[in-house]
Amino acid sequence: MNLPFILNFEQRQRDFYNINDIPILIEHFNHSGYGPFGVLKMIPSDYERLKKDIRYINILNTNIINRNTDLFFISDMRDRLIEIRDRLEEEI
Repeated sequence: MNLPFILNFEQRQRDFYNINDIPILIEHFNHSGYGPFGVLKMIPSDYERLKKDIRYINILNTNIINRNTDLFFISDMRDRLIEIRDRLEEEI
């Protein structure tokens, strides 16, 4: 686990979201209130047009890859923490 790499990766994801996701969300979605946990509810303004928007599709695919990378880092961190816990328990 390389913490500087992870922190850099997280910053790049935030930058990607701000530069790419927000403009396309504003273009294709209407705000419709808030859902559970205060999550913004968005409804496509033209679903057929949205389905054909290559930029939107590429953004979705990039976000899927980024979430899978996040899961890899989280899983790796979890495994390392369990290993540390087990070693500490052996010492105690």
